[in-house]
Amino acid sequence: MKSEQKSLLVIFISFGIFLLAFIFFTGYNGLYGQDSHEYLRYCKELIKFFKTGEVPGNFFWPIGYPLAGALLSFITGPHLAMQLIPVLSCCWIMVILAAYLMNEFPGREKEISLYVFLFLGFSPYFLRYSISVMSDIPSVALLVTSYYCLDRYMKIKKAIFILIASFMVSATIFTRIGLLPLTLPVWIFIFKSYFRKNNLQLIIPTLVLILLPATIYSFFKGTDVSIVSQNYQLTDWSVLNFFKREFSNPDGYLSYSLPNIVFVFLSFIHPGYVFAGILFIFQFFINKQQPSYFITPLVLAILLYLFFLSGLPLQNSRFMIPVLPFFLLICFPSFLSYLSWFHFKKKLLMLAITLLLIFQSILVYRAFLPFYTLNKKELKIASSVLVHSSDIIYTFGIDGALKSYGYEGKIINMYHSPLTSVASGSMMVFNPGEFSKQWAGKNPMNNYDFILKSGKARLIATVESGWEIYRVE
Repeated sequence: MKSEQKSLLVIFISFGIFLLAFIFFTGYNGLYGQDSHEYLRYCKELIKFFKTGEVPGNFFWPIGYPLAGALLSFITGPHLAMQLIPVLSCCWIMVILAAYLMNEFPGREKEISLYVFLFLGFSPYFLRYSISVMSDIPSVALLVTSYYCLDRYMKIKKAIFILIASFMVSATIFTRIGLLPLTLPVWIFIFKSYFRKNNLQLIIPTLVLILLPATIYSFFKGTDVSIVSQNYQLTDWSVLNFFKREFSNPDGYLSYSLPNIVFVFLSFIHPGYVFAGILFIFQFFINKQQPSYFITPLVLAILLYLFFLSGLPLQNSRFMIPVLPFFLLICFPSFLSYLSWFHFKKKLLMLAITLLLIFQSILVYRAFLPFYTLNKKELKIASSVLVHSSDIIYTFGIDGALKSYGYEGKIINMYHSPLTSVASGSMMVFNPGEFSKQWAGKNPMNNYDFILKSGKARLIATVESGWEIYRVE
């Protein structure tokens, strides 16, 4: 086995073991917020479909991630499968980044491994999403694989690489459609390559591989394009949003400290992504040794994606995760430049690495704590609700967790429509303190007030962080 292959294997196995140990010792099951529970719910419905043929219910997002979870669940069970896929995807992204850099900078295996561990593996936001039940990390794994295979095809002209790239870039979109802007260089090169005479024989197999994810999507969701047509994040996209920091949309009233475009571009120097980002950017512009081929297309794709994010009517830190591997790919020569300062100073280098690991660990703890806290809060609320039996629950913001943790009754989400009546014997689970500002004048708060004014609701328990459980007489 070549030294490069050994290094890649060490990266994959060692960081995989680290993540699994992290999960085990923290007891974090990857579920936080409504979206993660929804992915798990649909995974379970797909499992039921495979076993009984029962058609899965509605699902708003692309099905790539829960479908992979459903298939893996026959070995591991659904919950572990949905958390294991991001873990494996994280390790794979690190391997792909390292493999690309090893091809560009032969003989630098140790430096590349250190770079990938420090700035990608221990990137606080990247790490916390790598152990969470969300589609971000799996979709990025597909995306970076498509770029890597395209790069290999350009260098050694083996058809297998462009075929893999074709499937991966299509699967990326049908796992997370928001990554479309970042896939454009791959699409352009794939279609451009077929104008060459010697590539005509690849057209049919490439089209088959491109259409395969679309066919699977159509099998489960038919012609449903609500992810585009009914997604306010896309339909409310506007250049005017570049300069806004306050929004009123289906997610309530949102207020941020910075305008969208500032928030998006500051992510490159945000410690949650790459704490040394500003240093890397500075060195990038004065360093003449850059990785070959995709630098210009990559920079253009990143800029296109950032402008796309700037026009959305909200801000979300996880939307920046897909850019991170590409940013680090571009910045590796900058890292080498700084590393050269420690030439013949191994003790000083070891001290610097130790301090960096300590600093990164502190940042990881800070980034992970809100997810861990929310995870435990949801579990505690669900456990408290299960103690009080009821066939119907009115709630908002916690319905996904109730289903994930064992509630089998009917849940009426207070978000969807105004209530006109309340079922006797039901319960309401709500957090007025948390929702009063963001949802003022909207269905959740209006319905909460309606149930209280009915005179039938009696407070029976106060749980975690202001959550209240009411019994409707």
